[in-house]
Amino acid sequence: MMTAGANLLGGGEGTGATALVIMGASGNLTHTKLAPALFSLHRKGRLPRDLRIIGVARDQWSDQEFRDRLREGIADAANSEWEEFAEHLGYVSADVTSADALAGVRKRVAETE
Repeated sequence: MMTAGANLLGGGEGTGATALVIMGASGNLTHTKLAPALFSLHRKGRLPRDLRIIGVARDQWSDQEFRDRLREGIADAANSEWEEFAEHLGYVSADVTSADALAGVRKRVAETE
């Protein structure tokens, strides 16, 4: 089975793990809408257990900086629930307009398989 992320990024056959790639992940839409909505779905048990959410943007952030910034936009993030959700979050710094820069994204998606 090929995951959608692997297919779009030129990967091969995967194990069925799910990767959600958010391009422009440092932007306001991710901070105020996508992250709170995804966290809400997580709390309700409506996300796949093997889901990996990979943020991509030009900002030079670590995985932890990305997690911290997303948490700022979630008012009701209880510590234990947030920590469980945050394990699914990763970040890649890349210019999405450059095919060469997407190699890091491709590698991160492959790590989820």
